[in-house]
Formats: sequence, structure tokens, C-alpha cells
Amino acid sequence: MRTIFVRVTNEASPSYAPVFATPITSTTFSIESAHPDFANATLEFGAGDSVRCKVSRLRGPGESEARERMIAVERIG
Repeated sequence: MRTIFVRVTNEASPSYAPVFATPITSTTFSIESAHPDFANATLEFGAGDSVRCKVSRLRGPGESEARERMIAVERIG
């Protein structure tokens, strides 16, 4: 299981939530569940969705610099 990030759709500014996902290939994943801290967030993709990801630089809360993270960009299958 890996952590990937999914766009939160009910936020005014662009934000992403961590979700737990099972790798299918190096760039595709099956989403298992949202991180518990984001259980009430409206996400672009949810549990059971298979998604294609791309690497993007994001800075998380409390981080001074952005890090490369896998971002879900499209539903597949």
C-alpha cells in the first residue's frame, strides 16, 4: 500500500488529500481509502477508483519545501 494524493474539490484554493492506494503499475493505483483526517473532504476520486498518477511537487502542512508526490490526475478503467 502507498500514499498518493487526490484533489480536494470543495476547497477555494488548490489542495490535495492523502489517500491509501494499492499500486497496479508504477503510475496507476487502486484507491483503498482516504486518510482519516480527510474522511469528510470531497475528493475528486474515491475508494474503489483506479487512477493514473503523475509526479508533482507539493508542499505539505509544516513543510518548508515541496517534495515530489504522486498526484491522481485521471480515472482509468
